[in-house]
Amino acid sequence: MNSRDQRRIFRHVNGPTADKLQDQQTRRVLVLACVASIAAVAIAFATFDNRFWLLVLASLPLGVATALLNFSLRGIFELKDELLDEYQISVRDKAYKSAYGFTLVFLVVVATAAAGAELDRVSAFALAAFAFLTCALAPRMLLAWRLENSHGGD
Repeated sequence: MNSRDQRRIFRHVNGPTADKLQDQQTRRVLVLACVASIAAVAIAFATFDNRFWLLVLASLPLGVATALLNFSLRGIFELKDELLDEYQISVRDKAYKSAYGFTLVFLVVVATAAAGAELDRVSAFALAAFAFLTCALAPRMLLAWRLENSHGGD
C-alpha cells in the first residue's frame, strides 16, 4: 500500500467513528458479529453454491463487521510500523503469535471433524471457507476480545 493510502487509513482509524468503538464491550460485540458473519458466508456457500450475487450479498455483513473491527483496533493490522507507536506494534505482534497457536489447533480440529463427517464437496468447501475466514481474522478477533478499555488500541 502506498504512503497516501496509509495516511488516509490512519486518518480514518483515528477519527470520530473509530473513537466510538473503543470500549471492550463494543469490540466483543464486533468479534461476535464477525464470527456470525463468517458462519453466514459459509452457510451461503453451502446453500447458494452457484448464485454469485447471493454470495456477494451474504458477504456484505462480513465486510462491514470486519471494517468496524479494524476501526475498533485503530487499524494496527493494516498500517505500517512508521505510523504506529511501540505499544501498538507490540500488541499487534503478540496478537499474531497468539493467533498462530489458536489457528493451528482450530484447523486440526476442523480437519479431523470434516474427515470423520464425510462431507459432500459443497459442504466441505463451505467448511473450508469458514475455517479460512476464521483463521484470516483470528489475530484481529483475539486482540479485540482481549484488549482492555484503558488503552483503546492506542
